[in-house]
Amino acid sequence: MRPKVAGQGFLTEPVDIITVAEGRDERGDPTEETTTVRTCGRFAPTGSKEMIGSEPWSESDAAYYLASTVAVTSSSRISIPCGPGAGLWEVVGVHNWGVGLEVKIRRAT
Repeated sequence: MRPKVAGQGFLTEPVDIITVAEGRDERGDPTEETTTVRTCGRFAPTGSKEMIGSEPWSESDAAYYLASTVAVTSSSRISIPCGPGAGLWEVVGVHNWGVGLEVKIRRAT
């Protein structure tokens, strides 16, 4: 189901997008750099059985809607500070509808 994103006005809930970039230091040892970006979006519980391409989106516990300008990848984490979806979530998949992102998420274990 395509989200209705009229002017992004319903994206009002605070959320942190956590991204970890792996690299190497000057000695060649592995490093990780964590970046956290605060933005706003909308949490939506789901029990969807739909498939997007070959991805089984039914495995996700919820969706989070974000503006299309937000950078989210499958290695990102979503931290919701308050509300019904409060907690840390793994990104299962990202679909860009052009007017916004639908990020399928699952509780991080």
